[in-house]
Amino acid sequence: MKPQEIAQRLFFIVGCGRSGTTLLKSMLDAHPGITLPPETFFFSTICRRFSGSNNAPLNDKVDYVASRWWIRDAGVSAQDIHAQLQSFDNPGWHEIFLATMAVMTSDKPQEFLAVGEKTPAHIADATELLEKFPDCRAIHIVRDPRAVLASYRGVKIGTNQAVAVIREWQGAWKAHQQLADYPRYLLIRYEDLIADSESVLRKVCATLNVPFDDNMLAFHARADKGFAEEQAHHQSTLKPLFTSSLDKWKEQLPPWQLSLVEAHLQEGMAGHGYELFAAERKPKAWDYMLSDSLDRLHRHAVRRPRQLLKRRRALKRLDSAKPSST
Repeated sequence: MKPQEIAQRLFFIVGCGRSGTTLLKSMLDAHPGITLPPETFFFSTICRRFSGSNNAPLNDKVDYVASRWWIRDAGVSAQDIHAQLQSFDNPGWHEIFLATMAVMTSDKPQEFLAVGEKTPAHIADATELLEKFPDCRAIHIVRDPRAVLASYRGVKIGTNQAVAVIREWQGAWKAHQQLADYPRYLLIRYEDLIADSESVLRKVCATLNVPFDDNMLAFHARADKGFAEEQAHHQSTLKPLFTSSLDKWKEQLPPWQLSLVEAHLQEGMAGHGYELFAAERKPKAWDYMLSDSLDRLHRHAVRRPRQLLKRRRALKRLDSAKPSST
């Protein structure tokens, strides 16, 4: 598909991390009329390298995009992106994004009714994306922030502290308030997606103007995992749905972190229909500072080394897969 065709069929899946964005992506990607390439981190990470500026030379921007390991892993090269940019007079970041998406879908045997991109952090850019791409849709999936924190604590990515979830979830809540009146914006709850998948998916399909398809309910049986080897935290999407873990956060979270989340997010939680659980325990004055300090320590001592190790492993795998020049 050409970049302009993708722009006409484009949608974004956004939300906090550990909120079910990968689950929703897996479900929609099982639809024969929908395709979702691997997440690009385009506006949340790649553009930040140039502070969102369009003043840098085009070659520099394209080379930087193509050098990211997850973009390389999707089979995208700088030459491929430039080829897709030929139809634009003065391409900037948004055109480079469309060109990258066009390359990512170039091996598909058909044209699709909808082409999606899932990067949770794009929730911060959703208003701009809806304005820059006048035909696109934004699907925002929200999850109980207490369950988000419990989920983070159970995987080897992201934070293990309430303060980081509070900031991320609060940002998504503010974005929702700005987006709520957009006709091309849909909010769904993770808990509803788990409990009544078909009903929620029908709403999503209606928003995307595509017919519902039963294949989405059998997403876990897909042949293509849809994520890189280094993203093992997405493995749960290869299993059938179950509701037994929805409230496990009640047993998993330390009371002081639980009360912090509720104290700082009660407005947004009420707005999304989440009831308070630990209202009787008020957070201590130093709880927030302690959580913030522990998060900073975790970021530098644990998360950053893990990210660097994942990058090295991915680059080693990609370099070893290159065909020999001899």
